[in-house]
Amino acid sequence: MAEKTVPAWFGHLTFALAGIPDWSGSSPAVDSRPMVLSTVWPGAAICFFSSLLYAQACLKLSDLLARMGDKVQARHDEYVFEKICSSLDRLWDDKIGLFLAAQVDCSQPDIWGSANAVYSGLIQDDRAQRIAQALAERFDRIVWHGQIRHLAAPELWEKLLIDIPADTYQNGAFWATASGWLAFTWFRDFPDLTTRLFFDLLHFFHSRGVYECTGPNECRIVDYAVSAVNPYGAWNRIYHKSHLRPPETRGR
Repeated sequence: MAEKTVPAWFGHLTFALAGIPDWSGSSPAVDSRPMVLSTVWPGAAICFFSSLLYAQACLKLSDLLARMGDKVQARHDEYVFEKICSSLDRLWDDKIGLFLAAQVDCSQPDIWGSANAVYSGLIQDDRAQRIAQALAERFDRIVWHGQIRHLAAPELWEKLLIDIPADTYQNGAFWATASGWLAFTWFRDFPDLTTRLFFDLLHFFHSRGVYECTGPNECRIVDYAVSAVNPYGAWNRIYHKSHLRPPETRGR
């Protein structure tokens, strides 16, 4: 399937990836703002989260291309992946134990990015434990009914491209998109937080619905697929592939 699909889409994939900032060259991309917060957040210079996504995409493409026999392009994508991974320290804040969202504008502790770095396997061992600890200390400021804020409350993005009211949408609402990443980050050192997050999230889905984002003052776009699929992926990795017993949910 992949051998037939990738060649037909490779030009489109390459074009899309070209717009994502990376650290493979001599200088960082500037004013490239794809993916998370692309419509509201300047994120000048290096953007941490979109660079994580770029690294993961390059690794997957490298594997597909290698299986198709395109070793030159596969090695290039692998090189970009390795270059990004080797540069992650540029946005690490050792005092707080989290990565920063960007190098210039909005150089703020990145909740989503830090958790995704652990979930994707780009960050492991001692640093992953530090991220888990830092996020656990902020639980009540970043989690609401099992859904996750981009920044720890009451912090808001320092600079926006368009006006977004405080504590709404991409400027302070809570998203299930990132719920599984935090659950996975916590499950080894803080399993009670993982269980609590999943319980609260499932209860919210059953009682109120599955939204793109939500909060005390809004619920935006019901039946949002990513909000269900992303947490399920983490649940599957934690309780099925790791052969751990999932928590008992009956009666909750």
